[in-house]
Amino acid sequence: MLDISRSSIKKLISLICLFVILDIMVLALNFMLTVQLEQDAREINIAGRQRMLSQEIGKTVLLLDLHLKAGEYTKVAVELDKLQYATEVFDQTLRSFDEGGTTPDAAGVKVPIRAVEGAIARRVVDAAMHLWLPWHASIVTFLAGRPTINTHATTALIEKTVQTNDDVRLLMNTLTIYLESDSKNAAQNIRYFQGLTFVFALLNFVFIIRQFFSHLALTRAGKRFLEKIVNNVDVAILMTKQGHIVSCNQSAEEIFSRSKDVMLGLQIDSLLEKGDRCSKVILPPSSNVKKVTYVEVSTKEVRLNGEIFLIYTVADISSQKVIETYLSELAFIDPLTDLCNRQMVDRRLKQEINRCSHESAIFSLLFIDLDGFKQVNDQYGHDLGDQVLKNVAQLLTNTVRQSDVVGRLGGDEFLVICSHASAKGVEELASKLIERICSLTTVDGCEICLGASIGIATYPADGDTAQLLRKNADKAMYAAKSKGKGCYCLVADI
Repeated sequence: MLDISRSSIKKLISLICLFVILDIMVLALNFMLTVQLEQDAREINIAGRQRMLSQEIGKTVLLLDLHLKAGEYTKVAVELDKLQYATEVFDQTLRSFDEGGTTPDAAGVKVPIRAVEGAIARRVVDAAMHLWLPWHASIVTFLAGRPTINTHATTALIEKTVQTNDDVRLLMNTLTIYLESDSKNAAQNIRYFQGLTFVFALLNFVFIIRQFFSHLALTRAGKRFLEKIVNNVDVAILMTKQGHIVSCNQSAEEIFSRSKDVMLGLQIDSLLEKGDRCSKVILPPSSNVKKVTYVEVSTKEVRLNGEIFLIYTVADISSQKVIETYLSELAFIDPLTDLCNRQMVDRRLKQEINRCSHESAIFSLLFIDLDGFKQVNDQYGHDLGDQVLKNVAQLLTNTVRQSDVVGRLGGDEFLVICSHASAKGVEELASKLIERICSLTTVDGCEICLGASIGIATYPADGDTAQLLRKNADKAMYAAKSKGKGCYCLVADI
């Protein structure tokens, strides 16, 4: 195992996380400053509006008195509406500055107002409330007298307005000034924290860069070391734990028929088709190589900067695979006729039974025994007898369909597994086989007299296992012989 600076990776990740946190803090402070300034600007504007509203109230009260004395009652009604609106807005806004609440803006939309918190601003609001409440009560009482308001009522209100209006207007002007001052102080504090956070983020960024280049240098050194290992192995591939190739040597390029540039980034599964005991090389579509390459793969796990890599060592075992395949085939091939032997016939019978049981299909088994073969052996010897068996095997193979299976059980006994055929088709095939075997009259210049008896068993009617089907087909074959040979017999006809 190769472990290079795992602690440096953890430190780098920690610094990056810290940088992200500081960056988020700067963004949060920017957002806070924006919200703070928007709220302060709104409240400063509304405080300035209070000064104008108090002036508007005083002006409206004086105009009411003039219009009443002149008998201009239409104008009196207009001024009363103005007075009522200005009084309600001023009262609601001042109470919001005192306790927190809402007030309509210039468009009539209610906006939130925070209760003032500064010590001086707090005293200004308290003083304004002390002056405003009696004045507000006088205005409310005056407006309640509509529509019987007269000059006597306005005279009392004018006196109260003259006593209070200037002081309230001055206090609202003072509130605006202190709100502006508090806003500047709050914004300055936020900017101070912004600057401090930015400095920390900048220093952290410098640390990250230093750690990154240090880590990069170690990584490059480690990868060079791994590549040296790869290049010193006959056929080797370096890849990530997820199976992505990151390097390979020249021998790997040759065995996989791909350049290194093409192989980088590929998944190992795109190069190897895994089997039970070995893997087969998957050649690219553009390759002209016809040979199938089998390889044996061993894996070595290494660690670089905390990351796991795999070194695949590949050994070409194609020659060994060819020998194994040949030996495996010999175990299931009749050495004289090259037909399936008894073991292979049993295996193919079981496969056909499984297929038909799932598909609810049928197939037939033909048991063939040569008539007159013993006389050929006795007359001409075993060498000619072996040649006769070879000719019969070739004849059977050429007569049946490509999907059928022909096998030799031993001696002069043969089997044919006939799938996907009707009962009539199987009987026609049996007749044709007998006819062609009987037509085999000369072998290597020697005249012979040969025939065949065939027993036919059908799955599943005549047996649902390989052993039972073969046994019943054998019985049917002997029944055919007892009828005089040179014919076929069905199990159902026994």
